[in-house]
Amino acid sequence: MKRTSIFPNGNPGWFKKGEKKPPFTAEHKRKISEALKGKKYGKELGEIGYIGIHVWLKRTYGNPPRCMDCGVEGKMVGEKQKHWNIQWSNKDHKHRRVIEDYTPRCPKCHKEYDVANGLRKR
Repeated sequence: MKRTSIFPNGNPGWFKKGEKKPPFTAEHKRKISEALKGKKYGKELGEIGYIGIHVWLKRTYGNPPRCMDCGVEGKMVGEKQKHWNIQWSNKDHKHRRVIEDYTPRCPKCHKEYDVANGLRKR
């Protein structure tokens, strides 16, 4: 059975339409991994962005139980009760994966802390 080309250059491709692509072998996966080592995609390897840090904090430490400044207890808030009212506040705004750099604060205390330390404008 002759395969028809789906590519403009006449290349028939790796597999016929409807066929499953064969899984990568362990050797092929190793070669891909070696080829990608040291390459950067968006950020340098080891760096993490603002969103990534918050995802890491939530996955690793969960929601903070209470504000360390005023002592308000954490709870779900919002229209559909889907936002936690206590935030992880970064002490120096250098986002690193070090839990000692973060303290639990309610939004009011978080803003006051940032303004007092010159990390945010009023």
